Amino acid sequence: MGFELIARAETEATLLDGRRRAEWGDWEKVTAPEGFVINKDKIIVEALVERGSENRDERVFSDFVEIIPGTGIELPRTFSVRAFARSSRGHGAGGGATTYKYTGEFVKIQ
Repeated sequence: MGFELIARAETEATLLDGRRRAEWGDWEKVTAPEGFVINKDKIIVEALVERGSENRDERVFSDFVEIIPGTGIELPRTFSVRAFARSSRGHGAGGGATTYKYTGEFVKIQ
């Protein structure tokens, strides 16, 4: 059983005086079904769009649970992401856009 998330951010064009614009996109998240966790080391990140002078993302894992009782080994149930874009350098230059795709697997807790 797997999941897919898409994180997006987009800006308007750089201003005529050269000031660039920057935007964070909305948070997107997935939570594993009851009895499952997210294998955080096997998430695949694919850049679908990277336009402008800066493109990046923020990733947050939360809701950790012990996967084998008594071992202290924990994995997250929730994965949250958001993208960032900054417009292009130059007076009146183009806007920025970032789109990343994340795919991963849920793992059953023992």
